[in-house]
Amino acid sequence: MGLAEGAITSEVTTIDPRGRQVFGTWPARLLEKPLRNAGILAALIIYPAVLVQVGSVQGPGLSPDSVGYAAAARSFAQSGAFLTISGESLTIWPPGFPAILGFLLRLGFDLEATVVALNVICVMLTVYLSYQLAKEILASRPLGILCAAVVSMWASTSSLFRMLWTEPSFIVLSLLALVIVARALRRGRIAWWGIVTISIAVALATSIRFAGVTLIPVVALGAYFASDSRDRFKAWASGIATGGVASLGLAWVAIRNLSLGASALGDRSASGLSLITVLIQSVLTVGSFLVPQSWTVVATAIGAVLAVTMMHAVWRAFRQRDRALMLISAFAVILADALVQPACDQD
Repeated sequence: MGLAEGAITSEVTTIDPRGRQVFGTWPARLLEKPLRNAGILAALIIYPAVLVQVGSVQGPGLSPDSVGYAAAARSFAQSGAFLTISGESLTIWPPGFPAILGFLLRLGFDLEATVVALNVICVMLTVYLSYQLAKEILASRPLGILCAAVVSMWASTSSLFRMLWTEPSFIVLSLLALVIVARALRRGRIAWWGIVTISIAVALATSIRFAGVTLIPVVALGAYFASDSRDRFKAWASGIATGGVASLGLAWVAIRNLSLGASALGDRSASGLSLITVLIQSVLTVGSFLVPQSWTVVATAIGAVLAVTMMHAVWRAFRQRDRALMLISAFAVILADALVQPACDQD
């Protein structure tokens, strides 16, 4: 079996300058020159930014959610209150994103131009941070480039990052926290600035989207495991401090909503979708990143293959006790559960 895998991938084992084992394949050898890597990465970062800029010539894309964000941002800039277009207090979404936009509006920036600029910056950072995360997990710069290429060239990337939505900023903050956690776990230590950056990033992410709550246990455990294993007190202190500060955004949103008479995490209604429908649609969505969604059968098949590949990667992570990949996998599972759970109520 090992011989067959080696024949297919032309796998070569090397040791990087940090003493880590690196598995190189033919794409890795193709991208082995640092200068070439830098040039390709720069092109991959610029490519979606240009698409987002060109696609937003007449302003960012809008949806019913976008109207709600814009109304709350304008009301915050004018009165300091987060109000929907109907004049009611905003409780269905966290107010973090409208707060950022409203603050910039107070400084005199135009709403549409501000959103477009933020989206361009966020898509560039997303590609770069995707490269950094893949490089840390796979212990290979060339393979990190390949992962960044997938993110950069997905049609969904440019379409998502031209919308007036919370996803662009949420993705960047989440990736930033995960990159620092993965790097700290690889090196076996975490600096104080890493704990501060992780905590602030997750707190902001949670104040922008409720899904950010899934990051809190991940970064807390990451800080714990990345601390000096010989000093249990320091490890516990790092984990608790990280989790505590990272929870401040959630606490702010929950306290605000409760004071307004709403539920802590916003008003929700049960989904009309069954769990099976959600899973099928998720597989189709993943496959449509690579082929048009109208190719239903092909997109579903590709999505299923990618899902199985991801599950195999998770299994290998637990088998090899790879803490960095284990935590990233745990985050993916927790996030998926948080997104699918409303549909389970109707299953």
